Amino acid sequence: MNYRQFERFFLPLLRARGKARAIETLCIVREPIGRLESWYRYRSRLDPNGSGPLVKHSTRDITFDQFVEAYLSSAPPEFARIGRQCDFVFNKRGKVGVKRLFALEQMEKLAAFLETLLGQSVNIPVLNKSPALPISLSPDLTQRLRKALAEDYALYSRALEA
Repeated sequence: MNYRQFERFFLPLLRARGKARAIETLCIVREPIGRLESWYRYRSRLDPNGSGPLVKHSTRDITFDQFVEAYLSSAPPEFARIGRQCDFVFNKRGKVGVKRLFALEQMEKLAAFLETLLGQSVNIPVLNKSPALPISLSPDLTQRLRKALAEDYALYSRALEA
């Protein structure tokens, strides 16, 4: 769940029971363009000519540049509705509400934190890996995307430095 949902629904219950201070909130974030590449590759497995509700999410017949253009548009089509990482961790005041951020590329830090917190060994397997596809992004789109995702990059940098 995103932080605003936590803040709205669960935090009041925890506060009413005197448990709010004991809660550790965390989120794993990843390099923003790499995250979009992963979604693009994941959705490339869906057959746009098949059936079922996920057909409209398929990226099989489009390029990564087309996917990014759609993502950046004011009304993204279904296949490009991914959202932003910062929106997931921001509180209702537009600030990071999650206590701890971890970078996907540094899962050993998350494992060490969980081991300390839980007092036992933690193994975090790699699951749901997207298929390998050659992906390239034009320099112009890279620049536009980095600008549009400035808050996500700031969040990612914060996670790397934690």
